[in-house]
Amino acid sequence: MLHSSMTSPRSDYQPGLSAAQLLVELADLLAEQRHLERLVCRYLADLADRLDADRSGALGGYADVYHLARCRFGLGVRATRERVRGGRALRALPYVEQALVRGRLSFSRVREIARVATEQDELFWLRQAEELPMRLLEQRVAEAGGAEGPDGQAAEPAEVRWRSPEAVELRLVLSVPAGRGSGPDAR
Repeated sequence: MLHSSMTSPRSDYQPGLSAAQLLVELADLLAEQRHLERLVCRYLADLADRLDADRSGALGGYADVYHLARCRFGLGVRATRERVRGGRALRALPYVEQALVRGRLSFSRVREIARVATEQDELFWLRQAEELPMRLLEQRVAEAGGAEGPDGQAAEPAEVRWRSPEAVELRLVLSVPAGRGSGPDAR
């Protein structure tokens, strides 16, 4: 069954629109895109939680949400991870969620502050995301601990890439303990 927006006349490209019509069409499409991105994030987060809780294999025997998203939707691990993190964060960040839907924040900014924002400091991070250039926002998030977990390790030390439904490639990133030097010759 097709979703109602898939069958609407708006879903087809219309050549020859006037400049005013192009502006209206683009504004409508971008608003719809933001709304859909929010829903994708929230539903992927719900699906990840369901898969984590259901080890019986009732959801098709997928190893995790990353495996399922790749096999069923063609989403890579990184795109899935960002959307799951964003969806989980949006549950507790209603002002950030509304800023996304209303077009005050792009998904890339929401994705960035989702690493560190909490219910207690949501308005601070919302202001940072609205006011700072992206590079500075990324830096502030990293300084606040968005690049590392609470134990000082990389928040996501393993990158998982499914090569086929039967084969997975793992790439690990391990931190060098403090005082150990750096590089392969420092022992």
